[in-house]
Amino acid sequence: MSFSAELVNQNPSEEVESRRATISPSGPTSTLTGQIANLRARIEQVLAATGVVLTGPVDLVPDGRGGIAVAGWHPQRLAIEAALSHDYLLERDFTEMARQFESAHGVGDGGGAAFVLTIQPT
Repeated sequence: MSFSAELVNQNPSEEVESRRATISPSGPTSTLTGQIANLRARIEQVLAATGVVLTGPVDLVPDGRGGIAVAGWHPQRLAIEAALSHDYLLERDFTEMARQFESAHGVGDGGGAAFVLTIQPT
């Protein structure tokens, strides 16, 4: 039987079942990865909306006060931090994401990686 004939004869419920079998269950790490990607996209949108065009990659970290800070030296540090500070929900979500990431990776237990979100120029 040809491939097209197979498709025509396939039971729709079998098709759904075959797709379901290939989707792996989402664990905490994959969920966190998706949330980080979403957060990165939101940050890129805020920067674009406020006219900040990155000249190079920027590493963002929690500032310890519920906000977002640029890690290290960056020529656009003040503009980036000012743009991000105007979105309270973004700051809240960034801080919560950092807490979840650091909790999942053992930060505070004497090891692990601190949360750093790198945004690339577009």
